[in-house]
Amino acid sequence: MAPPRSTPERRLLDAIYDDYDAAAPRLAWADWLTAQGNPWGEVVRLAVGLAAKGKPPSRALRAAERLHREAGLGPLAPLFHADNDLVFDRGTLAGGWLLPTAHLGAHLDDPRWRGVSWIHHNSFDEIVDLLRAGRLERLTSLHNFSLKALVAISSLPLAARLRALSPFVTGDQFSPLTPTLMDRFSSLDRFSLTSLGEGRDPPALYQWLPQSKVACSQLRMIGDLFPLMLPPVLRFLPRLTAWEAIHFGTMELLRAPKGLTLFLHFLSPTHAELFAQIPPGTISTLEIDARVADKRKQGRAELRALAAQLGARLVVQTKPVAKAIRERWKWYEV
Repeated sequence: MAPPRSTPERRLLDAIYDDYDAAAPRLAWADWLTAQGNPWGEVVRLAVGLAAKGKPPSRALRAAERLHREAGLGPLAPLFHADNDLVFDRGTLAGGWLLPTAHLGAHLDDPRWRGVSWIHHNSFDEIVDLLRAGRLERLTSLHNFSLKALVAISSLPLAARLRALSPFVTGDQFSPLTPTLMDRFSSLDRFSLTSLGEGRDPPALYQWLPQSKVACSQLRMIGDLFPLMLPPVLRFLPRLTAWEAIHFGTMELLRAPKGLTLFLHFLSPTHAELFAQIPPGTISTLEIDARVADKRKQGRAELRALAAQLGARLVVQTKPVAKAIRERWKWYEV
């Protein structure tokens, strides 16, 4: 394959990615953009200036990024979803949601891929081709891709540096996950598998966990397990030494200083039957936001009964915490 044609902007962008933390190459690019009449030059200056002062992105910066996003993305603009998260790091693309219809072939050599740390995409051929092209040298997080793609990605060199993975499985695309397969992702600390459709045996999707070296020694966040998986997970939980949070659909199991906390996002009629399978005292604290508990007329009475069933302390939060818990599952914050 012939090397990509060198242009002034490509040389400036390559200089940025060759010395990613430095401000000078970014400011040189900003000067060039301004000289071309491109408004993204001012966006880059503002972003670099804030970072130099140790300040987070301001509202003014976020507004400018939204207004001039196409200028910031350059040739990649048609590939990304306009209404979902799009993140820049001091002016260069850091991550976003690729459109399902995005055709990446003509853009695989664009230097902007070099700064991307997370991608949300669900086209098998397109995402695997992009990863095989080797341009995503900073990629650490991959979200909403097929289990078929996960198997293909596991054989690529970048598998060893990916830290967060969130694939999905459908009824007609199922490959059993094995400890050998998952341990190829040797830097992994967040993993969530979404099952779409019927016909999947929930335990089969996660039976690799207690046998995986990666899962046992470094996996911090695990989801999106079926609620019925809570009792069996509790049985092998001592083998998972690094875990901090495990998501079970309507519930979140959290490691706490004084034992295990089970946070309920919703109250479900199935909770009593499920909790009957858990030995009393296994869960230390049952927690829920007050506004969720009070949506049901007998909500607090139901919660007291559930807490008694578990032998757990009941905590009803007057200040909502569910949003903060969900924020931790943003896959690009790794």
